[in-house]
Amino acid sequence: MVGGPEEIRRLGRRVAAEADLVREVARRVSASRSVPWQSPTAGAFRESVTLCVLSLHRTAGRLEEAAALLHVHAGAVEAALDALPLVGVVEQVRRAGRGR
Repeated sequence: MVGGPEEIRRLGRRVAAEADLVREVARRVSASRSVPWQSPTAGAFRESVTLCVLSLHRTAGRLEEAAALLHVHAGAVEAALDALPLVGVVEQVRRAGRGR
């Protein structure tokens, strides 16, 4: 993943927003199940819409999982960046110890 922690967090927020959009699409698609006509074709249509809505909700869930992982990754990158100065200090102490 390229970018600093804030860039990664922004990406996570965008992915979470996409999950919300997918849920809104699922809501609108779901509304089409209430067609008034009755027939085997209408039943098949409703079943197809139900499967589509379930798939959209699964997709939204996966997007939310990805967003959460991006936030975790941003925290890990931030911790690694915060530790870099400490690594330099440790290396300086090691070098100084070898010079004695």
